Amino acid sequence: MVGADEASTRTFDASGFGVAYGAGSLVVAGLVLAVSAIGWRCRSVRLGLVYALVGALLAFIVLISIELPRSSLGLEMTSALSTVQLWTNGPLHATSIIGGAMLIVGVAQIVDGLVHRRARAIAHEPAAEPAVEADVPRATIEDVAGIVPS
Repeated sequence: MVGADEASTRTFDASGFGVAYGAGSLVVAGLVLAVSAIGWRCRSVRLGLVYALVGALLAFIVLISIELPRSSLGLEMTSALSTVQLWTNGPLHATSIIGGAMLIVGVAQIVDGLVHRRARAIAHEPAAEPAVEADVPRATIEDVAGIVPS
């Protein structure tokens, strides 16, 4: 992408950059679909947690690398995240897009795992026994309010 951008700037011909941008967009879309399909087929709450954490880091790496120096996490952490942000910076923002897909799939896996866990727990509960007529308490005339026994 960088080479195509430099060539189009030198020659004022944007066709090479347009082809590279379109092909890059197709690759990013394919990677989003692949990451989503792989993550969804595994259906694990643990994998969902990993997907959500890594996806959130990648999706918000620009914000994190800007805001992190203001915090007190230390120079090493700031330097490492700034380096990752610099390496993944590009005109397609592919890292942020794929990170967003990972975050969405991770949250969906967590919710799906919790819902299915609850459904399995409800399905395995013993069914309530039907009430037998002898077990049902009967009201007497003394129990009914407003009627005075004679």
